[in-house]
Amino acid sequence: MKKLFLIIVAAFTLCHAFAQSASYKISGKADFAKDGDKVYIADMQYFDFIPTDSAVIKDKKFFFSGKQDAAALKFIILIQDQKPLSINDIILENKDMQVEIFNDSTKKLADVKGSVSTELWREFCKIENSVSAKSADPWKTMNDSTASEAARKAAKTELDSIDNVQEALRTKFICEHIPSAISDMLLGYYSEALGAENQKKILDLMKSNNSEYPYYKKIVAQHEADSKTSTGKQFTDIALPGLDGKVIKVSDLVKKNKLTIIDFWASWCGPCRAEMPNVIKVYNKYHSKGLEIVGVSLDTDKKAWSNAVKKLGIPWKQMSDLKGWSSKGAASYNVQAIPATVLINQKGEIIARDLRGDELMTKLAEILK
Repeated sequence: MKKLFLIIVAAFTLCHAFAQSASYKISGKADFAKDGDKVYIADMQYFDFIPTDSAVIKDKKFFFSGKQDAAALKFIILIQDQKPLSINDIILENKDMQVEIFNDSTKKLADVKGSVSTELWREFCKIENSVSAKSADPWKTMNDSTASEAARKAAKTELDSIDNVQEALRTKFICEHIPSAISDMLLGYYSEALGAENQKKILDLMKSNNSEYPYYKKIVAQHEADSKTSTGKQFTDIALPGLDGKVIKVSDLVKKNKLTIIDFWASWCGPCRAEMPNVIKVYNKYHSKGLEIVGVSLDTDKKAWSNAVKKLGIPWKQMSDLKGWSSKGAASYNVQAIPATVLINQKGEIIARDLRGDELMTKLAEILK
């Protein structure tokens, strides 16, 4: 179960990247509630609940309405006297739903009508948990400092086998319910964990069913961006405002220099700031020999971005549309994590991606002898 939630938590950020046209309405009932009690719709982030909407109980009823970008796992939480008395997971999508919740002491799941996706989610969780339960003992052995090397090795083999079974069952469940919002959501949540072969199987089946679901479209777009910006391909130009507001073009830098590095980073990114001294070291050593760097910031706060550039002593040009993870520059190269780098030669060819530290220094020494 822990592994299930970790993957889901990592995927929550995807929920805000898509758009649909309809809306949702939740008509709720809670016979154990009192007037004035609060009900929340919440996300889970790192095992903490983050409310996204709230309603007040009146006559044992509550109501929510809104627009959901894509089908997503949410939690309905009823608070009474500052204590949570009921926590239920549902799949929120743009549907009309009727939800009756019960005091957790009854151990009754919420009664959800009008949401086939929630029914399928519960079915999926039963399958997932039945497999996850088998990993408890080998996981315990793997983390037991007194266990022998042979025992740990055997536990690792068992865990790998369980992972393979999970991948197969997840793939089977998703494929069996294509086309549907729940298949699309599970694809978005588990896409990386499924492995390339299973992911391709799902995407091909969705394509044959003319899927227009948002996670599917997002992943297809990512694959297309990957194929266009992989090593050996011509670079994709980026034109964004610099710190002074004037537009900077990567193409202008590529023409003038033997090598150009696009450095994707952000002021709020700890690993980026930790890596920056290495990048500055590379710049100082090879700038006079034909190396140029341009930073593409995934910041949303211009002042924070500017202050970080000054504090870190970054000498090269910077650009950003201040849209964070919605940055057009990051989307052009399918950047899903930062820091990230793209190394381009004067012909405009991408010759390496995501080199850092010694690897980057070695590659530049090889080219700029």
